[in-house]
Amino acid sequence: MPKWIVMLRERKQILPILIGILGFLLLIFGGNMRNHTNNPTADDTESYFSVRFYTQDLEDRIEALCRQVHGIGEVHVLVTLEGGSEYVYAENYSGTSQSFLLTAKDGTEAPILVQEIYPQIRGIAVVCSRGDDTNVRLTITELLSAAFGISSSRIFVAGT
Repeated sequence: MPKWIVMLRERKQILPILIGILGFLLLIFGGNMRNHTNNPTADDTESYFSVRFYTQDLEDRIEALCRQVHGIGEVHVLVTLEGGSEYVYAENYSGTSQSFLLTAKDGTEAPILVQEIYPQIRGIAVVCSRGDDTNVRLTITELLSAAFGISSSRIFVAGT
């Protein structure tokens, strides 16, 4: 038996070292052990990018709106949303049964998407120059509350 193993066994340090090695191996190879059903589908990826572009568009519009408030220069915005998109598909009703209308796409049949309903805004965070000023904070909060129909308690404004 190698001399270093005998030393470790005598010092009772072999268990922590083996646990460390096992943890390291799980970090390296654990990512490849996932069940393939957890991999995102093309629809999941489309939904993610659709919501991501929607969020980015909201943030850009809010930044542009806030820049119009007197005395504000630099603005950074973060928008959080409630969940993801909801999809409405074309349906066919005949008597008491209902089914989705399908279309051929890349050799497979897929339901026809009629509408994508974007998630509601959960909250808006704004960091801007003069955001510590009470009047600026109140103006931005009321502006965003009116523009997006959300409670002022879901809007936070801070200064840079």
